[in-house]
Amino acid sequence: MPTVTLMQAAGHPAANIVQITLLPMGVVLAGLAGGPLQFTCTNAQATIQTATQALITYTGPVGGHTETLAVSSVQA
Repeated sequence: MPTVTLMQAAGHPAANIVQITLLPMGVVLAGLAGGPLQFTCTNAQATIQTATQALITYTGPVGGHTETLAVSSVQA
């Protein structure tokens, strides 16, 4: 199960996140868990290993907003 580590912590944990899209590939993370600094997912490592940014979309209860954060690493 790959782990995506961000350069800085997201505003909220996975429970308050609708979606994380890794850029520049535009791949949406599946099976999202964890946070706010490290998230695990069920995506294939090969499809996400070159990510440089994470576009995070939060749920309505925490403001329904988005933020883009730099990705530190993607590890298996």
